[in-house]
Amino acid sequence: MREQLIYSFADAPTPQCHASTVAELPNGTICAAWFGGTHEKNPDVCIWFSRRNNGIWEKPRCVADSPVPHWNPVLFLKKLLQIRQRHVILTSITMPGHI
Repeated sequence: MREQLIYSFADAPTPQCHASTVAELPNGTICAAWFGGTHEKNPDVCIWFSRRNNGIWEKPRCVADSPVPHWNPVLFLKKLLQIRQRHVILTSITMPGHI
């Protein structure tokens, strides 16, 4: 892996982002997710996602934007023993009383 921007600063989908997470799939595809928007707790924040295939990053897309808090994304591979495949899981947990 080499240093590479997912998007240029001029094409940033949001003015702020943080809490990035990266995972590599068994086929070599790199996935990234991050929290982005104008400011935390604003209605325009969401979890953004992009994939790197053949050295090119896909255009980032919002994958979680409901009014329920999403917190910081975490990508990881989970081996499913029953079908012997690997999947990328995007997860967040809202603790009771912390909404």
